[in-house]
Amino acid sequence: GFAQHLCSDCVKQAARSALLVALLVAYWTAAQPGLLELWIRIPLLMCSGVFFLYKAAVLSVSLPRGRLPPENCCRHFHTDDFRLVAMHIAETMAIILIAALWCIYGRLPYYYFIPLCSMVVLPVLSMLLRQQGSPCSYRRFVVLAMVLGSPLLLVVYLAKQLWSNPKRLVDLSDGLVHTFVSIAAIPLCWFCPSTTPVLILWGVHSTVLLLGLVDKGITHRVEWKEGKIWWIFMQLSILATYVANLLQNFSDGFLENDSSVLVFWVSFSWLALCCSLSFSVNWVLCVRHYHAWQHRNGSFTIGPSSSPVAAPPQMIGTSTEMTGDGIARADEVADV
Repeated sequence: GFAQHLCSDCVKQAARSALLVALLVAYWTAAQPGLLELWIRIPLLMCSGVFFLYKAAVLSVSLPRGRLPPENCCRHFHTDDFRLVAMHIAETMAIILIAALWCIYGRLPYYYFIPLCSMVVLPVLSMLLRQQGSPCSYRRFVVLAMVLGSPLLLVVYLAKQLWSNPKRLVDLSDGLVHTFVSIAAIPLCWFCPSTTPVLILWGVHSTVLLLGLVDKGITHRVEWKEGKIWWIFMQLSILATYVANLLQNFSDGFLENDSSVLVFWVSFSWLALCCSLSFSVNWVLCVRHYHAWQHRNGSFTIGPSSSPVAAPPQMIGTSTEMTGDGIARADEVADV
């Protein structure tokens, strides 16, 4: 059923995410000179490196979309499933982003970050070489700019949404204003050494989210506006929670000695409210997705026809069976 399909997808995605995080941690561990012995660091570096090269090979062979599989040994890396290709792209961007943040914070040496950039460089070069035209054509520069500027597409999309209707910024039933709360939480977690600003922001916003859930489930006084902006809001909330718990060591604010524990519980409580309200508002879209899945994966069988077998045609004035008398009469007519 749909629930089994959804749970299976969630389990597979969780397993992929766990593998991705484990290999990233293994790569980071191998990059620390004094943390482990050399004979342990080398296998960790090889395992994580093979995983990263595999993703680069899949993207290099499978992009652009609709490309035929190569005839050489590279065909084993080719896939026609666009959803799988999109997942590889998202995981590659996540690897590059996390490694870049580690490098900015000084937790990963730059000479370990540069090889990871090949995960983006190789697919980009592969796509450029397959584009028609001269090597320095305008079309190739546009493709390169779109690939390199893909992280800015989110900012452009939000700016266009706000420019088209500025009133959405003060409409609590719209996901746009909540998205900007998540965006504001990221620099507060990133650059502010005190927990006070981000905890106040999360506390106030959590109250708004809780009231929204009460209205959505019980009172029904507000007409909530569904849309994909809620999914963007949820993803940015996950990013803010990640930055707060893994990329920042708060040194001031509430409970200085236990600030990490406080940030952990408050951030994940806020994240749970964000996800709950997003799914609640977009529940109709989820049901629509279920019906689409049901239609796409439904099985139909056509049974045998219940109509009787048609009798063979008969000619008027004749009989399909001729008795002995009939044969005799026919002979008499022939003699005459």
